[in-house]
Amino acid sequence: MKSKLIHIILAAAVLAPVAAGAKSPKRGVSENQFSMTVQLDAIKEGVSWYYNWGNVPSKGYGAPLADYEDIEFVPMCWNANYDADKIREFVKAHPNTKYMLGFNEPNFTAQANMTPQQAAEAWPAVKALADELGLKLVAPALNYSPNPPYTDPLKWMDEFVELVGKDAFDYTAVHNYGGCGGMQTLAGNFHDRYGKDVWVTEFCYWPGESGYVDPQTQIASMVESVQWLETTPWIFRYAWFKCIGDSNKPNSGNFGLISQPASNPTQTTWDLSDQGYVYTYMSDFSDMTHEADGKWWNAAEYVASNNIGLGRSYDTETGAKIDINKLVSGAHVDYRVNISKEGDYTLEIRMGGVGEPARFDPTLALHRVTEDGTATELAAATKFTLPGSDDQYKTESLKLHLAAGVHTLRLQDAAPYQPSGIRISALRLNDQAGVGGILPDSDDAPVYNLQGIRVDAEELPAGIYIRGGKKILVR
Repeated sequence: MKSKLIHIILAAAVLAPVAAGAKSPKRGVSENQFSMTVQLDAIKEGVSWYYNWGNVPSKGYGAPLADYEDIEFVPMCWNANYDADKIREFVKAHPNTKYMLGFNEPNFTAQANMTPQQAAEAWPAVKALADELGLKLVAPALNYSPNPPYTDPLKWMDEFVELVGKDAFDYTAVHNYGGCGGMQTLAGNFHDRYGKDVWVTEFCYWPGESGYVDPQTQIASMVESVQWLETTPWIFRYAWFKCIGDSNKPNSGNFGLISQPASNPTQTTWDLSDQGYVYTYMSDFSDMTHEADGKWWNAAEYVASNNIGLGRSYDTETGAKIDINKLVSGAHVDYRVNISKEGDYTLEIRMGGVGEPARFDPTLALHRVTEDGTATELAAATKFTLPGSDDQYKTESLKLHLAAGVHTLRLQDAAPYQPSGIRISALRLNDQAGVGGILPDSDDAPVYNLQGIRVDAEELPAGIYIRGGKKILVR
């Protein structure tokens, strides 16, 4: 006698929120205008440390900033006129303090303005203070300068190191305002020349440190730079310049991460700018392997990317904080996935944005990429229709077959000369043969138990099964 099958239509799947990403120990900000803990609260989910070019935090209004525990403060000796007793007092009250920063841009006449000889004469006292307090010491922070004779920071640093020796500091430090390529060159030269891990204690995209920078240009440089900073093992820490500032105004660098909302004159909260959302919630790239378990992961949790944009997310159903919001010509984004068994899978993509007729609808393809860069097509280029709004999202899918093991999946812009307004907030990978799979809604579809094992539909013991994307109750 055949078993009696009773179909129970599945309710619409609940879009469980994506898990919060890890907080990077490298990521910091340089800011001398913090005066309230609510300003730090705005960035604390993604920022681990800050400094203010001073010996100690500012006193602040209300709760003292020195007592703030969610973001670490790092003291600095800006030039030879630092207050050692203030630093001692702060470190005694905050025994978890581990580092101290050295002189700030001594090869600039408008900054610390010290020759290598002057800095070398003052350095033994700085080193003695760091040793006394058990702090690791960062060498003077340098950048290309408009002031001869030390326009080249390596020239200044070479003469300084010749006088004090490489053992007089634990790390080197550089500043950069020319974009990721310039940062890679300058930081790489310091690392190779002096053999120390590097702190990038000031950076944003602001060539000449003046003039207008389009907000999207600023974000694009941030995305490229942060990926390199996080994934380069000898970059020890980095700090965005700066946290408080304009984010979308003419004649501005538009580097600001937070601002006071105009509707909130009491300053009880501060809002993240688009730049602030990206910097705060961009991945730390530490553990980026995703499972085929039907759980959403944030689209920004990739292992590598090329020519993409990021911005704040409006997908309230998944709770994603930032989206991939631009695929520039030839763009791709790579994800690492762990597959427990060979089989058919579905990659679901949570997408929103404005497509045709205002812009092009996106065409995406999926490839598997090996360590040597070889790409194999997993899902052919497919054109998707966008919902037509930045705050509306839909779920689309690509089907693929994967062997067991860890793979790198590349989501590729397959129509590079047809820019779309796509936003991708989250992705998830489902086993088509398992509980989370989506199969054709047909009575001829195979039946699986709740462990994802295919079973004979003709002889089923009492229980609950899955067929064609529906639950089956057997009595």
